Amino acid sequence: MNTQIPLVLLHGALNNADIWAPVLPSLPEALVLDLPGHGENRDAPLPTLEALADWVWLELDRRGLGSVILVGHSMGSLIALEAAARQAARAQGLVMIGTAFPMRVSPALLEMAASEPENAIALVDEYSRALPDPHSQLLKLMMRESAANPDLLRHDLRLCDSYTGALAAAEMVRCRVQMILGEQDRMTPPRKAQALADALRATVHTLPCGHALMSEAAAKVAEILKEPYP
Repeated sequence: MNTQIPLVLLHGALNNADIWAPVLPSLPEALVLDLPGHGENRDAPLPTLEALADWVWLELDRRGLGSVILVGHSMGSLIALEAAARQAARAQGLVMIGTAFPMRVSPALLEMAASEPENAIALVDEYSRALPDPHSQLLKLMMRESAANPDLLRHDLRLCDSYTGALAAAEMVRCRVQMILGEQDRMTPPRKAQALADALRATVHTLPCGHALMSEAAAKVAEILKEPYP
């Protein structure tokens, strides 16, 4: 993508900016944000994805950025979509990675996240990966986030589960849209992104990996993000 237009990377549930580490060597000018309540951002978590979309633009205003390409993974993909709809003139591109709509979460997982967060995190880790993670990097990242806020997984999953605005947002998006999906993704299977892809007229890239696309297909994800952008 055109390096003159900044890439803004938004992470998913119970993640932080570190989740993008595998692709950053190829994207040295990308701006990676920690959402409120995640990573180094110790502000209180926000109550809706819509509020998070507004926060993104406020943060970009604070940094003096105008037009950007919004890139989001999982929960972050819905935040990026909503942000692109809310300020369509500033969103010069939208890339949704590991996305789906509706992004429903099973009641059993929501209950486990509330009552047994460590077990819920282990389950999310298992379902996020199609390949071995010998150093348990994703699991350790999520455990660090949970140690700072044991309710954060439940909070984030509820945001995904309750978001209903994607198709309405899609009508407002004016930029080019790409989706990067994992063909073995058990969290957000590609078939669950089809209706949204159609609504956005998105170019869809399906890679041989799971939900953890940035670690399992880092080179290909970075290659797509580096493509020239009109």
